[in-house]
Amino acid sequence: MCAMKIPGLVALVCAGTAFGQGFGQLASNLDGSALYFSAPLRLKGSSEFLHPKIFISDNNGIRLYEQRPSDVPFPLAPGDIFSFLGTEFFSLTNPDVSSDGSTVAVTGLRVCYLGDICALQFDNYQTTVYAAGSPAVDVPGSGVLSRNGRYVLLRSSILPILPNSTTPLSVLDLQTGQQTAYTTTVFSAPGGTHQVADDGTAVYLASGGFAMGQAGQTTTVPYREYPVTL
Repeated sequence: MCAMKIPGLVALVCAGTAFGQGFGQLASNLDGSALYFSAPLRLKGSSEFLHPKIFISDNNGIRLYEQRPSDVPFPLAPGDIFSFLGTEFFSLTNPDVSSDGSTVAVTGLRVCYLGDICALQFDNYQTTVYAAGSPAVDVPGSGVLSRNGRYVLLRSSILPILPNSTTPLSVLDLQTGQQTAYTTTVFSAPGGTHQVADDGTAVYLASGGFAMGQAGQTTTVPYREYPVTL
């Protein structure tokens, strides 16, 4: 990674490696002229927050794209360990960008200290979509974009661990505002790309295989087992 031919990025990546801090979740436009990534590092001489935020590296160098203040009390009061539900989705991860670079999606995570209820009932992901010429849009779930930037596939943080339980996901049409709901029985962590096509068709994990959702209709494709000769 430290051999990448982007000087400013090399310095930040190598610093992150040296200090053992997270760096990753790279996303670029089609021609590779702009690279977005998440890191808790701060640029030299800045007073940026030390939790994950989004940077961009392009012909103008490397700079901060988005950061948000934490709403977690510090120090935590004894009662907050079991009763705190954050309202600020401040830990920014998993950027995604359309082919032409005009649309960017960023996942924010909040802090929840309510025990199992955090995983079973609350969606602790929120996606912000930044489209050129339009106000930013906040929607629940962790989002990935179609390559044309029109659609965003949104996956919930809710775990489907109870019998017959499911996790909601949806596809949002950013042009019309229409949101089409689906469900999955398999939890997926934030991130991933190319899971929603330019016509809004979504591909996601399902029990025993994967599913394709298009215009509200779902087709399940089971896994196939192939014989292996050793």
